[in-house]
Amino acid sequence: YISQYSNTEGWAVAQNDASNAYNPELWSRFDILDLSAEADGNIYYCQSIYAAETEAEAVSGAPADATDLTAGCGGFAWSELREELALTGSYTDDWGGSHIVDAFSWISGDYAFHISQYSNTEGWAVAQNDASNAYNPELWSVFEWTTDADGVLYYCQSSYDLASEADALSADLADAADLTAGCGGFSWSVLSPATP
Repeated sequence: YISQYSNTEGWAVAQNDASNAYNPELWSRFDILDLSAEADGNIYYCQSIYAAETEAEAVSGAPADATDLTAGCGGFAWSELREELALTGSYTDDWGGSHIVDAFSWISGDYAFHISQYSNTEGWAVAQNDASNAYNPELWSVFEWTTDADGVLYYCQSSYDLASEADALSADLADAADLTAGCGGFSWSVLSPATP
């Protein structure tokens, strides 16, 4: 429960809930690093203090190292925060495939793709193929989504073997006006919410 914070200094102090499994009713400090105005474009946080006896101790505690995103959070990496991807959820496609999508990954069956950038308004995501994928490991993919006039959700993996993130960001997009053949000559695939 946040008691005080500073947007300019990038921190918040909060009391841990009484029902928390770890450090109930003690105090935490969260340091926030906003890089949204820079090329990285994202926000990071570090729970730099999680068991202070008092609010004052949490406020005056040593902040995380904002110059080291890899190990500046008490020896660990800062955690990245992203706006929720509009497509977040679990789906099945019209070929029987399964998809689990969030702001960081697109999992399609046995294949994983690590999302680096996306646009909810334009309906696309750029992702690096996982190193363990059987096809095109560590190359780059572009996923796109759209809905038809009836609200049916479709997706197209318009690129899957690009050499770099820059190539993916500059790749030609699929034709959302042609759901029959606008996905590289193939039809876009229907995504239906998976039954729990």
